[in-house]
Amino acid sequence: MAPDEVRAHLKERIYGAFACLTTLLLLTRHAGHGTAEEAWTAALDVALALLSLWAASLVAELLAHLASHGRGLSRRDWAHMAGATWQIVSAGVVPMLLLVLAGLSLLDVELALRLGVGAVILSLGLFVYLAVRRTPIPTWQRVLLTAVLMGVATLVVLLKAIAH
Repeated sequence: MAPDEVRAHLKERIYGAFACLTTLLLLTRHAGHGTAEEAWTAALDVALALLSLWAASLVAELLAHLASHGRGLSRRDWAHMAGATWQIVSAGVVPMLLLVLAGLSLLDVELALRLGVGAVILSLGLFVYLAVRRTPIPTWQRVLLTAVLMGVATLVVLLKAIAH
């Protein structure tokens, strides 16, 4: 994959992870009795949050392309854009699977939400590491940069959660 494609995929995946994480944290904060119905409602909330962000990203990419190129997208451009923006939705796969298990009464709803939060945080940490490992700096600086970036990510999520 070309560097620009990697950048586009990673950017959208991180947007999706933040949106998913914020949604999960809000759902965790307002968790009720842990019924199967609540699990399905939570799964729908996560799906709608990610799908709406995905649709907004598609529209933004299309408009940016039209403005910068003065023409519509080629088939190749559509494929690239769809692949990159779909990363937003893919950020919610693990949390959604956990919520489906809770909807089937195989897992407690609150536990599914908390495990989903943990999975998204771990994925963010993994993507931070994968981005930082390619930088030509000493290992200790990579570790420090990873910690700082994870701290900033945590701050972003906390600010979004407080705002809601």
